[in-house]
Amino acid sequence: MQLFRIFFTAFLFFTAAITAAPADTIPGAGRSPAAPPEVAAKSWLLMEQGSGWIIGAHEPDRTIEPASLTKIMTVFVIFRALSEGDLKLSDEVRVSERAWRTGGSRTFIRVNSMVTVEDLLKGVIIQSGNDAAVALAEHFSGTEQAFAAQMNAIAGELGMRNSHFTNSTGLPDAEHYSTVRDLSLLTRRMIADFPDYYRWHREKTFTHNNITQNNRNQLLWQDETMDGVKTGHTESAGYCLIGSALRDGLRFIASVVGAESEQSRARAVRALLRHGYANYRAREMFADGEAVAEAKVLFGAADSLPVGVAGGLRVLAARSKVRNLRARVDLPDYLEAPLAQGAVVGTVTVTVGGEVFTEAPLVALREAKAASWFGRMVDHVRLWFR
Repeated sequence: MQLFRIFFTAFLFFTAAITAAPADTIPGAGRSPAAPPEVAAKSWLLMEQGSGWIIGAHEPDRTIEPASLTKIMTVFVIFRALSEGDLKLSDEVRVSERAWRTGGSRTFIRVNSMVTVEDLLKGVIIQSGNDAAVALAEHFSGTEQAFAAQMNAIAGELGMRNSHFTNSTGLPDAEHYSTVRDLSLLTRRMIADFPDYYRWHREKTFTHNNITQNNRNQLLWQDETMDGVKTGHTESAGYCLIGSALRDGLRFIASVVGAESEQSRARAVRALLRHGYANYRAREMFADGEAVAEAKVLFGAADSLPVGVAGGLRVLAARSKVRNLRARVDLPDYLEAPLAQGAVVGTVTVTVGGEVFTEAPLVALREAKAASWFGRMVDHVRLWFR
């Protein structure tokens, strides 16, 4: 009987482990009762950019051919190089014959011509130019193969566990693959890390070599809150689109792969974004630097210390529940000085209807300096009589 109980308990634990929602899925306490729409695509995902929480998904970890969605990683690598000073927008790049001959969508750069990094980036982002992507890869890493190695290193750093890149363009290759979860994660980081460069994703046209081409993201013409992100298409991948919109400070990212047409992928992204904005709201519980509570301090120059949430606390929840969010502060009876500013001292727990929704660490908002010898002695006496 005892052995049976052990096996039964292990079975329940295993079942719970494989059925539990992923950590990046919005907690059930804050989820809207309205289900996401069914969209015509092989794989899709809807994410709130600020929290990274996934609102809904269909086969998010299915291995897919990313096609030109690959170029989100290509520009991520270049954006990081720009931010770290390894490249400048004004740097001139000599176009190799290999880059010039690259097939598929093109920016129509001329062989042996000199093109700035900025124009090549716009060619990749707005025109989805494969030739521009290869030119950037060769300029930064020497070869496209070496550039792909850097793409894979960043994918590992960002936690893109099911992605592998062999080129900068997204042209088909058996060893070149990703998932909508990974690509959504990448897109979220790109928007957060490089806002000054991300703005180019909302530009509708770009002219190079006297040739003007439109951005293939038709949603940019249909909704002024749309500001990206990237389209993709090959015969084997189908029609793909990662779209993002920013409305009243709230941003959603909708990723769709394997749709049947340009119109179908646009409808799918639009429907997912509509669901997000119709059913969810964000609420700032505490601002950055705001004192959430005053903690008692022993052995300190001051008897109390303001504590708060580093960076503030903003919570996404269903529209019907966002007003019911409550915060509970958990602190020890007293803190002991000295304490550095930023030291973790407790926890704030957000609940909805008494159910735990999310937690965040509380930190010291200023340094707690040690008291004098006499002050510390007085506090020791107080402790004896507690």
